Amino acid sequence: MCWISGWGATVDGGEWAQIQHLNRCASTHHMPAHTVIHLSCPSSLCVCVFLGETSVSMHSAQVPVLSSRDCSGPGMYQGAISPWMVCAGYLEGGKDSCQGDSGGPLACEDLSVWKLAGATSWGYGCAERNNPALYTLISHALTWIHQQMEKEEALGP
Repeated sequence: MCWISGWGATVDGGEWAQIQHLNRCASTHHMPAHTVIHLSCPSSLCVCVFLGETSVSMHSAQVPVLSSRDCSGPGMYQGAISPWMVCAGYLEGGKDSCQGDSGGPLACEDLSVWKLAGATSWGYGCAERNNPALYTLISHALTWIHQQMEKEEALGP
């Protein structure tokens, strides 16, 4: 299982997503390469951080990582999953990232070390049945991330 958390919307269609409140949030400005995880085994659990505008407190939820094959099936994303994406959430719904959470982390524990696995990207609705959220795999975007950081550093303060 992995964890998701953030400040985003917790409701969709009048239903509250089942999430857990956090009292504080730690952030890091620099991400060493060893904190990035390559997700190769579905059913690991991860954490997702919700980073939206509609909540006054941070929320988190523990969500399972699903296989791309399962998420691409009939009634779900039907082939819309690219190699850059990972699907995480419950098929029965109830826990999910939502509007306002884009870019928030999907963090997974690997050998007792928490690692950044993905960034909240998109999905259909919030916490709906057969529509888990999709995350950009950090391992696939790492070169691009480093290029953007180098450009920013070159601009200076």
